Amino acid sequence: SLPSDLSAPNIPMLNQSQIAAVKSVLQKPLSLIQGPPGTGKTVTSATVVYHLSQRNKKSGQVLVCAPSNIAVDQLAEKIHLTGLKVVRLCAKSREAVESTVQILTLHDLVRSLAAQTNNELHKLTLLKDQLGELSSRDEKRYKHLSRIAEREILQNADVICCTCAGSGDPRLKNF
Repeated sequence: SLPSDLSAPNIPMLNQSQIAAVKSVLQKPLSLIQGPPGTGKTVTSATVVYHLSQRNKKSGQVLVCAPSNIAVDQLAEKIHLTGLKVVRLCAKSREAVESTVQILTLHDLVRSLAAQTNNELHKLTLLKDQLGELSSRDEKRYKHLSRIAEREILQNADVICCTCAGSGDPRLKNF
């Protein structure tokens, strides 16, 4: 059933066309939102994701994919404004690239989690930053602890955002 209020927190009000799109998307198993620049695709999509997430609270996360990193970042930013826990999954090769949603990126969240808990992962991260590389034993441990942290962060997310190609990332396996 459709929610009576189709708006989403901290997102601009929808026009009639956007409301119709949101209603349609929420009633179908698969939808495509397309249109020229500036027509509100991101706002409409973020609103849809908000409602899907509210609907799926108990059953799991919403995976949001877009064809380009810029589009994914814009969506992640808008969805984050609604108050949902958003994780932006980047390809390992893009982790060093600055992003407008840096604080939402999985690799950044892993670093923050490690720093907050001041655990072994944090110590290994600092060591790696300092030395540039770790011993093979420490590197193995670092990767293991990173995977555990990534899994925890992904499991606690309401929404995971990535490119279409990124949706095949092994870190999303079993979600």
